[in-house]
Amino acid sequence: MLKGGSAWMPDNQVNGVDFVLPFRFADGAWHLGTRGPVTLRIAEVINLVTAKNITADLQGRYPWTEEEPLLLTDVSVDVLGGNVLMKQLRMPQHDPALLRLNNLSSSELVSAVNPETIRHVRGI
Repeated sequence: MLKGGSAWMPDNQVNGVDFVLPFRFADGAWHLGTRGPVTLRIAEVINLVTAKNITADLQGRYPWTEEEPLLLTDVSVDVLGGNVLMKQLRMPQHDPALLRLNNLSSSELVSAVNPETIRHVRGI
């Protein structure tokens, strides 16, 4: 378990990391989330765009099988004045995962990306 972790790198900073990894290895497979899901919570990632309230849960078997799938659930991040959500991704995958983009601000995205920088990099 990791509680309240932080990391600083040259181009970004990660604050408030909580990570719980209940697992068991047996018969050549990882069984993740044996006493509840593997949970990842990150308070914020500061980069060109600041992402906050990042969440993801993982539970199941790796390598996955049809009988014992691997489930990534409750993925969420607050970014660009709105949020991005994914309810569930199942592996093996039979149905498309639905990614919801709610109230994202295109002006915040343009400000973060800085079109002048892109033109310079592309040689325009």
